[in-house]
Amino acid sequence: MGDIISFLLELNELTELRYELEINDKFFNDIETEDNRWYANIKFYGNEKGHLYNADMCQFLASLNESRESFESYFTPKDMFDIWKKQKIADYSTLPVTKKVYEDIDNATRMKLRQGAFPFVCYYF
Repeated sequence: MGDIISFLLELNELTELRYELEINDKFFNDIETEDNRWYANIKFYGNEKGHLYNADMCQFLASLNESRESFESYFTPKDMFDIWKKQKIADYSTLPVTKKVYEDIDNATRMKLRQGAFPFVCYYF
């Protein structure tokens, strides 16, 4: 599981991709039901400005959804699914990604920047 967490954290640091998280963990009387289940969504908006590969990610995930369903329902044999995976990796290997650069700023600067981004937030210390 650590490898998966590492992957998600690395994905978060890419300039070409941006994802949003939706967490559903609020239940009436803290009881999960069939209609209100505990889940976490990772969303990529295909037309997100400034994130060049979001559309590619949406297209890939749509293809993965279809191919995985076909494989898991025994329509596609394993060797064909493996070929599909290798082909997708090859197709997307030509698209380079870059990491965001985060400044290491002191606390006072961070608070000024935060107040500029959220001017109506009250801080109590």
